[in-house]
Formats: sequence, structure tokens, C-alpha cells
Amino acid sequence: MTSAVGTIHFPGKSVYVIHPEKFGGTKAFAKTRERSLMAGFWLAYDKAIGLSPGSKHWMCLPDDDEFRKALVKVFKAQFLDLGLLKHYSAGVDERVGKYWDERFTDGAPLKLNLGAWIYDDLLRAFSSLFWDEEGPFQDRELREQTSIFLGNLHNLMAPMEFLNSSQARRARAFVRQKLDTGHVDSEKSPDKTTSNGKGEEASKPAGLLAAIRQHLFQWDAYEPHAWVDYQISVVAVVLSNIVTAIQWTLLYILSRPELKAQIITEIRTLVEHCDGVEGSTGSPVIDAAKIREYCPHLLATWYEMLRMNGAVPVARYITDNAVFMSKYELKKGSIMVSPMAVRHFNPDIWGPEPESFHPERMIKDGQVNTDMTRQLGTFGIPGVGICPGRYLAFNVAMSMLVKMLVSFDIDCPEGGMLAQGIVPKPKGHMSLGMSEPEQDPEVLLSRRAGAASVKFDFTNIKPGW
Repeated sequence: MTSAVGTIHFPGKSVYVIHPEKFGGTKAFAKTRERSLMAGFWLAYDKAIGLSPGSKHWMCLPDDDEFRKALVKVFKAQFLDLGLLKHYSAGVDERVGKYWDERFTDGAPLKLNLGAWIYDDLLRAFSSLFWDEEGPFQDRELREQTSIFLGNLHNLMAPMEFLNSSQARRARAFVRQKLDTGHVDSEKSPDKTTSNGKGEEASKPAGLLAAIRQHLFQWDAYEPHAWVDYQISVVAVVLSNIVTAIQWTLLYILSRPELKAQIITEIRTLVEHCDGVEGSTGSPVIDAAKIREYCPHLLATWYEMLRMNGAVPVARYITDNAVFMSKYELKKGSIMVSPMAVRHFNPDIWGPEPESFHPERMIKDGQVNTDMTRQLGTFGIPGVGICPGRYLAFNVAMSMLVKMLVSFDIDCPEGGMLAQGIVPKPKGHMSLGMSEPEQDPEVLLSRRAGAASVKFDFTNIKPGW
């Protein structure tokens, strides 16, 4: 691009491409008031998700509308509050450990698809935290159908419904019906209480969905079928991106034996420096804040994965005619997008072979090079929208990766792509964030003796990703 803005014309619509680095385009992007994130979501996935007409009005409001700004505050309160960050991170760690104890009972190795395993455990864990302990995704069939539904959104975009995948259509109908009837009658208030064991009631943090629901009631924006849209959006955007990020990181580690050995050595050192053991079980308790200190190659792999696979375009729907940078006319109903891949694969920033995976580029003097990680645009553009869930994603991903690699021997079947050092390519179709791998390789999992109940202490974590 030789200017701040390039234009791609389609019948009835234009896409304005904003250069992510040069000409001051991203600063002007941030100052453009006539833009909407959720309207872009509606435009792209209305047909595929089967969004309710009742949610269209609220989703298509500009980002600076008071309803939208108040909703953003709900997400920030949930994801940027340090107390809730610790609560959610510890809750996932505790629940995933319990699920593993249920599944890996006899010590025999299990062959599982890597991504499906991570998805099932995290969706179940977050369901009991974002909804409540009896959240809808405790239902195994609902988790399975949700995976089919959201994994096939590209097969639900045909102009006529009968042309869409019948399996994907059935999964969508099942998920929407379950979410429509399962949790629509719970109380309006997100405030929850629970016994503290002394006959008194102690406060319990409200889950994300309860907080969103309360917001909708406050603005008279609640409608049962539209409420299903919000629930699906949380799973599709928040949870799926965390799962996909963990999956990609493990794929890179497992396909590179030397990197895997290096990271496992770092993790063992981390465990050796644990702050003690849990009194009732004798399980090692790891200070999650020390992962940064003892596991630089794990972090470097995470950041290099974000560079390679997290170059998600920043896109907004134009809600009204506007003038961009005092000279470019933006038409209502069009899209403005900044392709972060231009930045993530720029050799002037990342050095030679930016198209190749080299986590070493993220390390300097034995520690993560923060000058490099600051160059990442994975979580958005300052002023346009930085993902509030980035701290939660980091802490859940790091604790899950350490927990997996210390608890299991993870072997790649001989002759498989990972055993040959091959990482799957990203899916080529449009996605709700980070693109999933084209294949979900099988791995052989064996629970290591004595590592069954490694736990994390999140007391000392601080905001950061």
C-alpha cells in the first residue's frame, strides 16, 4: 500500500483497508466515531449463527453509543479486575484438574484429538464460572454439538438455507434450543451468595453471563432469543480463541522435539521451586507468577505463536457516512479493516524469515524480549479496542500448558504430521478471531506418576500478557 487507505469494491459494499503501520492510519481509525464492532459481527455471522432480530438493534449501535460503552465496561470489570482474574484463573485450574482425575483413572494411555480435548475441558470449566456451577455446558452433548456448530460456521453461510451443511444446521438448532430453554428463567441480578461454612452468607463473584444479563435488563434490552445470541457470542469469541491459542502453542511444541525438551526442563525447574504442597493431598503448588521467571522458552513460544497465528484483522462496520483523515469518504454500511498480518510479518520488525516460526526471536539474554512482544498487534489497536480478555487468556494458557506438560507424557503417533515436524496450516475461511488449524492431530496421553494433582496459586499474578 502506498497510502493510508486502500479500497476494495464489492456490489453494494466497500471495504476500506487501513495500513496498520504507516501514514497515521490507525490513529485516525481510533478517532473515527461512526464505527461498530458488533455490527460487523452481525453482518458477518447473522445468517450462520441464526442471530435473533431482537438483538440486531443493540448489536448495530456505534461503539460510542452509551449502551455499547456500558457493555464494554461490563467486560472490563469482569476481565481486568485483578480479583476476578485470579478467581477465574484458579477456577479453571481447579476444575480442569478434577476433569483429568475423572478421565484418566487407571493409568492407561488415551488417544485423543488435541484440540477437542482442550476445548471440551475448558468449555466445561468456564461454563461453571461464567454461568454458574450448573452452567449449560456441563451437558456433554451440548459441548459436542457446540463444537460442530461453531467449527462449521463457514458451512452455514449459503444464501439459501437448504444449501448449508445439514449436520451444521442440526447442531445450530440443538445449541440454540438448549440455551434458549436452559438458563432463561434464572434471576435478573448477577449478585450471588454462598455459604461460608459458618451459617452465614459470603459473597461470590458474579459470573460474566450474569453481569451481561443484568446489563441487558438495565437497558430494557433483554429478549430471550437475543439472550441466546449473547451466550453463543461469549463461547465463539472469548472461549474459542483461548482454546485455539493453547492448541496452536502445543502444536508448535510437540512438532519440535528440541523445543519440547527445553520447555519441559524449564517446567521441572519451576516445579522444583514451588512454594510448597497442598496439605490435604501433598500436591505441588506452583506460583503462577513464577512462570515468567523460570519458563522463558515457553513464553517465547507463546508470543511467537501469537505473531504467526494471531494476526487477526481489526475490522469495524461503518454506521454512518464519515470522512476519514479529512479526505477519504467512508460510506455507511461498508467495512473498515486494518490487516495486522502486514505488521506481524514485517522483516524490518522481526528480522529475517518472518514467515517461519522461530521463538528465539522473542528471547534476549535468556529472558523474553519485551521490546519485541510490544510490537504484537494480536489483541487490537490502542484507541480502537484492546481485547479485555488478554490477561485471562495469558494466565489460563500458561497454567494449562505447564499443567499439561508436567502431568502427561504427550506422544505423537509415528508417521503422523507432528512426528514429522509438520504443523497444520490455518483454516482458510473467515473465523471469529484466531483461525483454527486445518487438522486436529491425535496424540497419545499418559498420566505421569506423582503428577496427578499439580495446582497453581494465582495470588501473585499481575496484569500482563
